Amino acid sequence: MFPTTITFTQATAVNNIVLERYAVNGNKSEYHFSDHTDVLRHKLEFYRYAPRASAADFGVRKAKVKITKDVTVTSPSGVDIVKPLVVTLDVSYPVGTPETDEMHALSDIAAIITGVCPWDENHSADRDITNSAWTSNTYFNAFARPLIETGEI
Repeated sequence: MFPTTITFTQATAVNNIVLERYAVNGNKSEYHFSDHTDVLRHKLEFYRYAPRASAADFGVRKAKVKITKDVTVTSPSGVDIVKPLVVTLDVSYPVGTPETDEMHALSDIAAIITGVCPWDENHSADRDITNSAWTSNTYFNAFARPLIETGEI
C-alpha cells in the first residue's frame, strides 16, 4: 500500500509539495496536486501488477507511474482547447532479476532525465558528468523535445 501523503522536496522553493492520496482502486493509487479540479486534472498515479508465472518462467513484475496535467493549447483554428499532458514511466522486470541490474536501469533513466549519470557505461563505478553536455542539455531535451516539437514523435 502506498502512503497517504507523498512529499516532493523543492530545492528552490520554501514550501514542499505535499500530495494527498485521493483513491485506491485495486492495483492503482491516485494522488492529486493542489490545483487538481474536476474540470482540470493534475494527478499522480501509481500502478502495480502481479507477475503471472508459467511453466517457462516466474513471470514479469510490472509497475507504472503516471502524471497527468490538463493544459491549454491553441488549436490550428486559433481556439484555445484543453488537452492532457501525460508523462509515464513503465517498469517491467522478469522475476529473479538481480537488484543491481534493476537499480542500474533506473539510474540510466534518471540520467536521461536529469543529465547526471552515477555510472559509467558498464555500470562499474560512480561518476558525475556535470561538465558534459548532459547537464547543459539533457538527452531528453536534446533528443525527445525537438522531435516532439517538430511532430516526428
